[in-house]
This record gives sequence, C-alpha cells and structure tokens, in this order.
Amino acid sequence: VIRPLYQEYILPNLAYIGGGGEIAYWLERKSQFAHFGINFPMLIRRNSVLWIDKGNAKKLDKLGLKVADLFTETETLIKEYVKANSENELSLKEEKRQLHTIFEGIVEKIKEVDPTLVKTVKAEAANQMNSLQGLEARLLKAEKQRHEIELNQIRGLKEKLFPGNGLQERKDNFLNFYLRYGNSFFETLMGELDPLEEGFVVVVDE
Repeated sequence: VIRPLYQEYILPNLAYIGGGGEIAYWLERKSQFAHFGINFPMLIRRNSVLWIDKGNAKKLDKLGLKVADLFTETETLIKEYVKANSENELSLKEEKRQLHTIFEGIVEKIKEVDPTLVKTVKAEAANQMNSLQGLEARLLKAEKQRHEIELNQIRGLKEKLFPGNGLQERKDNFLNFYLRYGNSFFETLMGELDPLEEGFVVVVDE
C-alpha cells in the first residue's frame, strides 16, 4: 500500500508515468505523501495504442466505417450501422409523435366530461406507446437479419481490436507484431508516440 512512498523517499522522481489504473492508485496516496512530507511527483498518463493492420483496415473501409466508430459500444454501433444502411424506414418517431398528439387531445376532451377518466386515458396512451416501441424493436431485429454478414464482421473487428471489450495492448503480445513487422514496428511506435502528449494513438497499417 505504501510502496509509492518508499519509492519516492529513496529514489525521488520528477514524474511518474503510468496507465489509468496506476494513476488512480497514486492519487489515492497523495494525502499520505503530504502527511509524511514527501514530494509528490507529477503524474503523466502513458499513451495507449490501437494498431489496425491492413486486413482489418480494409474491412473497416469496406463496411464504410471510420476509426472513430470503433470506439462506439458494439450494439450501439450495430444499431447505427443497420439504420444507416437500411433501404427502409425503421424509426416510428413520427408515429409516436402523432399518437402523443392524439392522446393529448383525448385528455383535454375527457377533462371537460369526467376528469376521473384522465388517469385511464394516460395509462392507455402509455400502453399504445409501448406497443409502438415494441414494433420498432421488431423492425430493427428483422433488418439486422438482412445484414447478418456485415454485422458479424463488425463484431469480429471489435473483438479483434478490443478483445474482451478491453484494450488491445492488454491482450495482444508485442511479439506477434514484432514477428510480423520486425524493427519497423518499434520505429513506427517511436514516431507516433509522444510521452508528454495525452491521447489515444491509433496506428493504421497502410
């Protein structure tokens, strides 16, 4: 628990570079540093890298997706892809608006005749709205089946580049990249990374 204090007391540093979890851990120790009068180093979050090889870059391009899309949650990305590539209108937004307007009119009429029925009408409005939402979900599900190949490719891309919904750098061994690219792998990283510049670095192999 107090390893950072021992570390900085014996071999003080101007800065500590680490990942997000490590930075959070050090911040939890800040009050302890102050208590013992030990200088607290500057904390710098290290760069994170996503490496997209030629094969996956081609798949990305073929699907009409951008690198930024990869950072979208998988099911959200799939839903957006289906809507963008469907020849049919999948949204019932206008129908929902019309239904809302209709029931608003009914409520106003009911108020003048029997105000006690307002709750009943509103409950029916909610039921009808839920029915429309259910139909909308079924429309999307049916359209997904028509794009099954592309959606499986999207899932495959996400799993390859963000294995287990985590960072590539936490799962893939650098040896796989080194055996494939040789020293140029390190040269590329050295050219792309700046330890003092925060951000997520994406390298696309072209």
